[in-house]
Amino acid sequence: MSVPEQGGSASAGPRIDYDPFSAGAMRDPYALYGELRAQQPVYELPQYEAFAISRFEDVWRVIGDAEGFSVVEGPVFVPAMVARPWHPERLPAFDPARSFASWDPPRHTQLRTRIRAFFTPRATQRLEALARRIARERLDALTPTGRLDVVRDYAAHVSVGLSCQVLGVPLSRGPELVALSNLSQRREAGRAGQTEAGQAAHAEIFRHMLESVAARRDDAAGDPCVADVLLEGGPQGEGSSDEQVATQLTTLLVGGTETVPKIFAGGVRALALDPAQRAALRDAPDLAGGAFEEMVRHQGVLQSVGRTALAACDVGGRRIERGQRLFLLLQSANRDEREFESPDHFDIRRRPRRHLGFGHGPHHCPGIHMARLEGRVLVEELLARIPEWQVDEATCERPPSDFQLGYVSLPIVF
Repeated sequence: MSVPEQGGSASAGPRIDYDPFSAGAMRDPYALYGELRAQQPVYELPQYEAFAISRFEDVWRVIGDAEGFSVVEGPVFVPAMVARPWHPERLPAFDPARSFASWDPPRHTQLRTRIRAFFTPRATQRLEALARRIARERLDALTPTGRLDVVRDYAAHVSVGLSCQVLGVPLSRGPELVALSNLSQRREAGRAGQTEAGQAAHAEIFRHMLESVAARRDDAAGDPCVADVLLEGGPQGEGSSDEQVATQLTTLLVGGTETVPKIFAGGVRALALDPAQRAALRDAPDLAGGAFEEMVRHQGVLQSVGRTALAACDVGGRRIERGQRLFLLLQSANRDEREFESPDHFDIRRRPRRHLGFGHGPHHCPGIHMARLEGRVLVEELLARIPEWQVDEATCERPPSDFQLGYVSLPIVF
């Protein structure tokens, strides 16, 4: 059903029926994204006191403006939160017990600065040997079977292993954390929010982090890690309790282990559908880094991030009032024909000057260099061992989610 179009910088035509939390939008949002960009790039969602922003330039500007827009109601909008009326006293706000992903600058920036040394290109490069060892061990174990789930059997283990090393979590906990991380993000069709099993899995991850923090507080032997720095506390003493540190480690672990495996799985499927590009990548391994970057753009997992306006402003020709929320549609922006040539085409040789796969501005992905290393190693090692494959489409899993796309299971046969 459509209704007459509302105002803003949009073309004439019926209003599109779009809800970011609807099953249809999450099942296959890309056709809707194209319609939104063309007709209603600033789409009103009155039930959430919000607008959905779909064009690249608008998303890029808002996500980079931490003075005009707050992340404290996010960073990702979920139904239970946006269903609540907005109250001015919530903006701006700072809660040291919450994830730093929901802090605005300067607190957010201060914490990132403290842990930045662990995520620089040089620090990340020292993880390459570990990444390759884990990748090869997984391939050694599973290649003889002729079947491999590239998420659960392969990529997730590399991501969790590197995250454990950096955060200060024993590597022996990696396999259990892989399973818990996958379970924590599961959703049920037609039901908003986490399932009970997902909540329990997230609580179990937090318990693992809490135990690791307590162990590091008692004995910080071995290489320095993120937990050590966070235990020292911030400039105002925030973030130094075991529970507060465990909260931040949980954020970094889940964020670091949920995205790369799903992105990589989407890329593996895209390569299976385009054998010529797969062969070119196999014959020229130096293309692996750029190929993974294209996977990030083309197969992005996080569909949107949320911001709340701190003052009245204009976005895409539409007036936004203080307190109104903006769903910034990252994957729509990454398919915007105004920014990318043939944006729906997966091209391992594409070299865009910018994209939003890792975000932008003060809240961009803190582990961007580690993600790129993981992706490059995953691509190189898979193609070196398995040059050709087919995806077992019948057994792939893309569970419902409030805000994510991507595969939690993508088996290949070879």
